[in-house]
Amino acid sequence: STTGLYDLTKKEVSATLFQILGLKKELVPKIVKAGEWRASTKNAKCERLRKLDIDVIPVCGHDTASALLMTEVAKDRDALFLSCGTWSLIGTAVDRACTEREAYESNLTNELGYGSETYFFKNITGLYLFEKYKTQLEEKLGRKISFEEISSYVGQDFARKDKENGASGAENAGQENKEALIDMDAEVFSREDVQVKKEIDAFLKEKGVEAPGDDFSYFTLIYDSMVEKYKEVKEDIERILGRQFTKLQMIGGGAKSEVLAARIAQKLQLNVKAGPYESSALGNILLTLLYEKEVASVNEGREKICEASEVKYYRGNRI
Repeated sequence: STTGLYDLTKKEVSATLFQILGLKKELVPKIVKAGEWRASTKNAKCERLRKLDIDVIPVCGHDTASALLMTEVAKDRDALFLSCGTWSLIGTAVDRACTEREAYESNLTNELGYGSETYFFKNITGLYLFEKYKTQLEEKLGRKISFEEISSYVGQDFARKDKENGASGAENAGQENKEALIDMDAEVFSREDVQVKKEIDAFLKEKGVEAPGDDFSYFTLIYDSMVEKYKEVKEDIERILGRQFTKLQMIGGGAKSEVLAARIAQKLQLNVKAGPYESSALGNILLTLLYEKEVASVNEGREKICEASEVKYYRGNRI
């Protein structure tokens, strides 16, 4: 649905696009709904599966759509979601697909979720650069680096920077010079063979900015650059939709990072709910529970799963 092949307004394959391309709609298989019975493995071509006779229940076509079942954005229009993993998706639920020129120019997209829910968001680089740099720094130092060690350093670094900016706990906390940050969406930072430190240094040098002082400061820079990008997208979505957000729910592996979640709350000035972490898998489980009538609704299932999961809260400034 993010490609335009699917018409989110008519909830079917786009006849207009297929006509323009000179293609037959029959090329596309029948679209099935998530959470509904489709078949049993007793009809599978694999003999081992035929013996099991397990019901096959399709889940959402995109793992993020399944993950969003663990958020409250569908019923809370004051909330944003942030699926934070190797890649980041930040956005909200909308009543109808937003296809205005402004959305296109801001590189925002629409996606179909469970039950015809529509999400409006942007896909940006998430922890990819962080993960790459961690691996490369471990090779350089000849030892493993724990996330606890990184978090401890970055947390102290954030506190030092805010103090230097004269903004400890004040409304300008975290509002450092944007020139000292990198553009997470720059093509060079998404390459498979990216040499992170080298490319960050080159990016900053071109802007006339000094490189970080030591190896671990690059983690701080990456986190702050991620958060700045989230802030930009939040402001784009607010401008295009004419809405103001007061809260954000983080899901995915990045939600485990307390320093990242706290920084997001601080800089975006939003109350942040972090968790559940394995939201894609939990969303798929929820659809199975619905089919088996173990829960009566998505809301009931989400509440039960969240009660059994680790969830943390962070308070933003001005809230």
